Amino acid sequence: EATEFEIGVTYNGKPVSELALFEDGKMTIRAQKPAEMNGEVAWGWEILVGDQWVRIGDKNTDTLDVSYALVVNVLDENRETKVRAVADDGKLEHHSAPIAVKVKTAPKPIDTSYENDLRIGTAPLATKLANGGRLMADGDTSTDRVTITVKFIRVRADGTQEQAAYPDIRTLKVDGYEAYTVTLPSVLGYYPSLTAPSNPYGGVGTNPTENTSLTSFDVGNGYTADQTFNIYYYPKEVSYTVYHYFQNIYNDQYGDDKKTVVQTELKGIVGTPVPATAHMTDAHGFRHLYYERPEIAADGSTVVEIYYDREYFTVLFDLEKKGAYGQENLYVKYETVVGIADPNCPGWTFNAWKKAVFDANGNITGYEATNYTAGKENKHEVLD
Repeated sequence: EATEFEIGVTYNGKPVSELALFEDGKMTIRAQKPAEMNGEVAWGWEILVGDQWVRIGDKNTDTLDVSYALVVNVLDENRETKVRAVADDGKLEHHSAPIAVKVKTAPKPIDTSYENDLRIGTAPLATKLANGGRLMADGDTSTDRVTITVKFIRVRADGTQEQAAYPDIRTLKVDGYEAYTVTLPSVLGYYPSLTAPSNPYGGVGTNPTENTSLTSFDVGNGYTADQTFNIYYYPKEVSYTVYHYFQNIYNDQYGDDKKTVVQTELKGIVGTPVPATAHMTDAHGFRHLYYERPEIAADGSTVVEIYYDREYFTVLFDLEKKGAYGQENLYVKYETVVGIADPNCPGWTFNAWKKAVFDANGNITGYEATNYTAGKENKHEVLD
């Protein structure tokens, strides 16, 4: 007589009975045969749909990747469901204890470790003298002079300020005519402004509007005391690239063909994290996984990769007549083409399948004719 064994299931090498799954997360669990169970087995996984266990169509190894896309369409009112492993040794089907899957909406921590290492200046800036202005000659000890300092300050997206290593400093004689014009440095991803940031800082939305014609600053003349001027550099909106990888139909990898890889170009403010809305919101039949959100680099080199898992859908077969058999219920990936067997029922001849029509409350209101007829290849593309 065959002995039924209970299959073990682990997560990260430890026995597990419950998974707390983020909507954008993925957790891999593994089934294990008990030591006393001999021989090879055929693996499979089942998911709880309502009050019945349904085989997950394409899961036939000892591991299961549990994602929101896998469970979203069978969650109960508490956003929970259960899965279990199945091992068929040719005599019996052996099952694991049910593993509860509880979906959580709290986001994962954002990775802010990436820092844009942009620097504004590393050397004194060249200037252009105007109106006969004269720099102090080397060794000139005259006291009839003033010091003009022009500082270049980067305002980061979070409002913190960073001064260039070498401000532009010039010492001039005062005779009423001295003046000079500072050529403003070009800083990748930033634009200059004479306007100081608001205090307290109100965020990038309160930064002054970019003036593309502002390329120099006229210091003026006639000063009788030292002067300091600040030129502020604010972050620009630049482009960054997002690659969207959609899960393949017949394996759990991504991007096997051009249809499953999409490239988009978005824009964001330099130094701010890639927004949480970088994923596609109109990808019907797919759910995005967690993705890194680095700070947007000034040179437009930021690349984000986002992966999408296919949702799973339940196909239920109501055989109606007592004793009918031959087709099990299905739980399969979006767009999967599956073969459907003709059922058998003693005393009855199979005629055709009909697709049930449901109302908003899930009640069957009628049936639609399908192409599931005896003698034909019974395949159906599962959409929703």
